[in-house]
Amino acid sequence: MLFEDSKIILTPRVEELSLEQMLAESPKASFKLLDEDKEWMHDKPKGKEF
Repeated sequence: MLFEDSKIILTPRVEELSLEQMLAESPKASFKLLDEDKEWMHDKPKGKEF
């Protein structure tokens, strides 16, 4: 926080999180595979993809 010319200036802190931290803080329900996800994973290639 900075006071300048009768103004309050706030600067956000940038906190860099690692992938491990983000995953640890994510709700476990968000990792559950939906039926749509399972279909996509077991679907055959449509074009020249691997």
